[in-house]
Amino acid sequence: MNNNKTIRTVCVALAILILFIGSYIVVLMSVVFILHLSKESEQPTPYFSEDDLIRRASHLVHDIVYSDNPHRCHDCYRMNKDSFIRLCQLIEQSVEETGNLSVEVQLAIYLDWISHYPTLRKQHEMFKLSHDRILFARRNVRRAIMKNIYPQYVRFPSQVANLQGNHRMKYFQGAYGCIDGSHFPIEVRSTEKDNWRNRKGFISTNALLITDVENNLLFIYAMFGAEGCGGDSVVLRYASANDLNWLINGFLIGDAGYALSRHLLTPYRGVRYHLKEFSETAAGRPQTKEELFNLRHATLRNQIERAIGVLKKRFRILREPLVLGSKESMWETFYSCIAVHNFIRIEDRAVDWPFEVEIANEQQMETINDLNLGEVDDQESCAWRDEIAQEMWNNYRNNY
Repeated sequence: MNNNKTIRTVCVALAILILFIGSYIVVLMSVVFILHLSKESEQPTPYFSEDDLIRRASHLVHDIVYSDNPHRCHDCYRMNKDSFIRLCQLIEQSVEETGNLSVEVQLAIYLDWISHYPTLRKQHEMFKLSHDRILFARRNVRRAIMKNIYPQYVRFPSQVANLQGNHRMKYFQGAYGCIDGSHFPIEVRSTEKDNWRNRKGFISTNALLITDVENNLLFIYAMFGAEGCGGDSVVLRYASANDLNWLINGFLIGDAGYALSRHLLTPYRGVRYHLKEFSETAAGRPQTKEELFNLRHATLRNQIERAIGVLKKRFRILREPLVLGSKESMWETFYSCIAVHNFIRIEDRAVDWPFEVEIANEQQMETINDLNLGEVDDQESCAWRDEIAQEMWNNYRNNY
């Protein structure tokens, strides 16, 4: 009897203990749940406010531009301090404000983008700004450059250059500039790739570029947007029918990818042409009037090759496939690179010396026959070219 009573007492005690523990667990879980809900309802306070992040970006740009190391600004933004400040002043009126983001920071974001072509994430990590602000700065500065810089720094010459002072190039008096086509890689939809694939096998736009003939490596005309499958002569015909109509009393210097005409002076086909094919030795000197003409023609036309080489060396965005939401944005980006290139060449061309040395070492030899794409030369223009070559040859033989 006593044993049964003891067992009953123990069972009651265990039941009370279990009930107490269960109640404690329920209360504890309720407290945890309430705390969790309160934390979710609260807005977390960021470690840095938006103004702090913008201030940090401004300090970053200031430290680079005004660094004691003069090469730092050039390495990051492809220009020196004075040129950077000058460019800010020129676009300031056209740059839209976004919060407290200064013109200097927006320009730095854009120059960093076209110079090094970083991903959006990398620029976010560098400038500590949101993706939306970085994209806004890119678009904002690009439009400002097209509005304020391109019309001022990329212009047709009002008159032909004076080459009479150069005894080797005076025969080309009347030349406005040197013309050439160049492919810039882009990304397009898979259904469009066949039209935009060039003869070298990659997707690109074939750009028509013209530089001056005064060894400034300045672009006086540019046209982007042609499909990569189109040849240089096709792009030229399209440009001539639109805005390239200022060649009235002059002509351009072009390679054999174009047809010879009164407004486009090309070299002799089937004759050595490239500068590396000639040397300072007697055996390497021109042996005929055609070779002499081609040598001096190549020397003058080499300016467009160097200008394109420096342009692509300066801006990495021109060497890798450009990915943007629309083709119009791509072309605008390319045009803005041309404008910034000319701005740098005019404001401080000394910064390009390393690029020019690299281009001189990397230029490849291309025979004139490689450029014969089936273009038919104008016969009257052939006689005009023969007259130039003959006069050049006569003076060459008399002096050497």
